[in-house]
Amino acid sequence: MRIFIAACLSTALLMTPLTAAQEGAPRAPTGKWIVDFAESQCVAALDFGEPGDPEMLLFKVIPSGNHVQVAMVSDGRKFKAKVKRGEIRVNGSKREAQLLHYGTTKDKTVYRFLMPGTVDSIASIERIELDLPGIDYDLAIPQMDKISKVLGQCLVSLREYWNVDNGKIAVGPQGDVRTIFSSRDYPAQAFRDKESGIARAFLLIDEEGKVADCTISAFAGNVLFATQTCAVMVDRLEMEPARDAKGNAVRSSYGTPSIRWIIQGGTPMDELQAEMDRLTDAAGNCIEFGGTC
Repeated sequence: MRIFIAACLSTALLMTPLTAAQEGAPRAPTGKWIVDFAESQCVAALDFGEPGDPEMLLFKVIPSGNHVQVAMVSDGRKFKAKVKRGEIRVNGSKREAQLLHYGTTKDKTVYRFLMPGTVDSIASIERIELDLPGIDYDLAIPQMDKISKVLGQCLVSLREYWNVDNGKIAVGPQGDVRTIFSSRDYPAQAFRDKESGIARAFLLIDEEGKVADCTISAFAGNVLFATQTCAVMVDRLEMEPARDAKGNAVRSSYGTPSIRWIIQGGTPMDELQAEMDRLTDAAGNCIEFGGTC
């Protein structure tokens, strides 16, 4: 189900492209906000590129409601995922972070990271700076208060569509997600560097028990374990779907147990688990931004 696509919102929401920024000022967008209300996600995009050469900043809201995915997408080439460690500043506040860097089959280069908090928490964002090896972004983010409200409306529809905490599910989805993983799934870079990690995910499960969307809710260790956890689940996982009171299969959500990626000589698991405990509350929700959730 595609709820609807808002390629054009009201004049009040869409931003008229700004003139060139003064020296030292953040880079102004060159296009208008585009908001996509899709079946399994809510995405707002803003272009900072030139005609024929787009550079899109994306905000994706997840039905769990407790964090937002942020990505910078530009033209590039396909390549395997790797980690870029750098500094993110949101409204001038510094945050150390791991960013996932990869090239897609559509020849797009993506930098992606997670920000915890509700959709309301992004309303105050006015500027995002990314300092990474070989690349530097300093972006002005206009009208984020209005965009957060639109994304919030989408989130309400999304949660209802996937029966998140709406009382319509009598029996949740059943299955053990840990059985689908094998040693062949270990990320090559993490294997070479002898790194271990833990990841936990939030899944949307359709009426056939298949994964419609996967988002990492918390992780400790290399960010590659986070993306590989979701890649394996989307590719292989099949669960017994959730049922309503009449026994009908229905759409649902599912918070996974921790997936532990362990290699001899890697980071001690007790250290990683302590990091996970710091980052999550009793329900497994991310509660603190440390660059890894």
